[in-house]
Amino acid sequence: MHIPLYDDTPETVRAAFANRTMLSLPEVAKLLEMDRRTLRNQIVNGEITARLKGAGQTRRRWAFTITDVAKYLHGTNTSDVRRSFHGLAAALARGPLKLGTMNVRLARPRRKAKKADGLRKQKS
Repeated sequence: MHIPLYDDTPETVRAAFANRTMLSLPEVAKLLEMDRRTLRNQIVNGEITARLKGAGQTRRRWAFTITDVAKYLHGTNTSDVRRSFHGLAAALARGPLKLGTMNVRLARPRRKAKKADGLRKQKS
């Protein structure tokens, strides 16, 4: 199988989709080495594309194409995570952020208390 835009798709992903058009959520979670709940959260947050299959009397389930997985793998890299973390840290350094009903601020490290001279152990 050849995906022109994502030639760097890992062989394990290509092998998993061999002779199949879609994989289920548990199969993709195992393939990406992540928890099922984490993968569901990423679907809800729009970080990975998935399709709902099934309707009516049968249980609905998530299904993924090789393009969905390839786009996800191509779009996730450490520089994006690092950039978003530094942006968040910079925003928190300016002051508290309002997230819903919570105010979020960066905790400052505590200073160690200085010991009084009379409380120090005396060397013999």
